[in-house]
Amino acid sequence: MSLSTLPERDSARPGREPSTSRAAPPAEPGWNLLAHRPVRAFLRSRWYPGIFQWPAVAVFAIVVWQLLAGPQTAHDNLGTALVWVLWWPVIPILFVAAGRVWCAVCPFGKLSDLVQRAVGVNRPVPRFLKRYGIWIIDAQFILITWSDHIWGIVESPWGTAMLLLLLTTAVIVSGAFFQRRTFCRYLCFLGGLAGNYTRTGAIALRANPDICRTCTARAVCFNGGEQAPACPMFEFPRTMDSSADCNLYANCVKNCPNDAISLTLRQPTRELWFIRNPRIEASALAVAIMGIVFIQNITMLSIWQTVLDWTQSTHGITSYPIIFTAAFTVAIALPAGLLTLASAAAGPARRRAVAASRTVAAIRRRSSEARRAVAAARAMQPATKSPPARCRSRQFSATLSVPPVNHFASGGVQSRTLSQVRRQWSSLARSDQ
Repeated sequence: MSLSTLPERDSARPGREPSTSRAAPPAEPGWNLLAHRPVRAFLRSRWYPGIFQWPAVAVFAIVVWQLLAGPQTAHDNLGTALVWVLWWPVIPILFVAAGRVWCAVCPFGKLSDLVQRAVGVNRPVPRFLKRYGIWIIDAQFILITWSDHIWGIVESPWGTAMLLLLLTTAVIVSGAFFQRRTFCRYLCFLGGLAGNYTRTGAIALRANPDICRTCTARAVCFNGGEQAPACPMFEFPRTMDSSADCNLYANCVKNCPNDAISLTLRQPTRELWFIRNPRIEASALAVAIMGIVFIQNITMLSIWQTVLDWTQSTHGITSYPIIFTAAFTVAIALPAGLLTLASAAAGPARRRAVAASRTVAAIRRRSSEARRAVAAARAMQPATKSPPARCRSRQFSATLSVPPVNHFASGGVQSRTLSQVRRQWSSLARSDQ
């Protein structure tokens, strides 16, 4: 994720434009939903996303009431069924199909907004959370999964209620002290899970960098304006290259005066193949999810009872928490170790490829500069008889200062790339004749 954050989000004070030093990402190919007037009008209306938020808040209140006051048998409790049987399995599918649209209607987000309006002091996000928030999310996800197997949160309505109330308390504290949706961005374990799944999503919100480059509205898409508040997730559409932290709240769509925002239907998983700034903490969450899914499936098979019996008979350990903790640790560490080994094995080849691509980019840049210099020099010279074509071709090649072959690292990819560049230079020389 890459978490596509801007440097120092404290600069998000009203009237201050966030940094745009990063290169603007290319536009997402696909079908722009905002090109259709009904979709555009709905997202810009005051009804969105409130028309979905308030029903979600009402359902959340019913769920908590059922978990606390209803039957304490999970099979008979409506709250348990709504949370773990209906909502939890649907969430990953929703993330892949529609991005983080759930985060736009989540009752926790609405609660944070209400607390901010009532008692919020809007302090900047602590630097600690900006740097280590995703690690806190990783730890939360692992701890909640471990706690479920040890204490049976899913099978206990009271345990599920305590989990939801703890999250509610964290949301209230975050909304009271910090600006925007700090909890959703840096502390919500479901938000971290959503960030990973949303990279594979079929919907992407982006801004047209060519239009944004000439915008004089002082980043109202980020800072907020008359039409809507600031982006709750601290995202600046002009520099977004990932959907991991965009919750499709559409404040930027409402505020943008130039229609520069697009909501594109794209090929699922496309973003995974074009991640420009991978982050180890986001990868750690993905690896942890792999281990968690593995151990959860193992514990549902008959082989798990065989493992328990073997551990008890061989080592004399009868404590289920100890056995499961050991297996849980191995299940998470195994994919992490395999990923580390694969990364170490691919490191030299990746470094050679990166070095070759940078060298070729530098040569192309020098070639472009040389062509412009030659064109400018010819424009300043009086018209004279042109030298023979062969001579001009040599002059052109000398101007480009082609480096020798041994300047490049050995390898088939680099050799082919150099040959392609030289063929392009030869075609330019022929066109100069």
